[in-house]
Amino acid sequence: NVHVYGCFPLHNETTKKSLESKWMPFDWPWNLPLTDIKEYLGEEVGFYFAFLGHLSSALFRIGTVGIFAQLISGLGASSDAWAPMFTEAMYAPCALGGYFVALDSWRYEQSRTAHLWRTFGCKKGLVPRPAFKGIILKN
Repeated sequence: NVHVYGCFPLHNETTKKSLESKWMPFDWPWNLPLTDIKEYLGEEVGFYFAFLGHLSSALFRIGTVGIFAQLISGLGASSDAWAPMFTEAMYAPCALGGYFVALDSWRYEQSRTAHLWRTFGCKKGLVPRPAFKGIILKN
């Protein structure tokens, strides 16, 4: 149906296979092929995956520190009743600081990526597809 193709464009199979080969094998979140994702799916989706990769990387580091804090807490539980509480009380502000640093560093990463992709200062709305027939609603 012509109207369905106007709403949902077909994939370019060779580009899709290339993106799948770079993206689908298990890899760390900081190794995403962001430029290829942006070229195939658009800037908004590219920024979405850039944010997910950045946040996942930060949570990975915070979680690693949390695992060590739990190990120290578990080892100290047999000898002293205050050791587990002290370890967890020290980890909580460190985790909160880690979250703050992760979100603050995202602002830098977002600006860097926007300048790299030359999308800094672009319009915030998408233009409706040329084949769209209907009422355009505001978000």
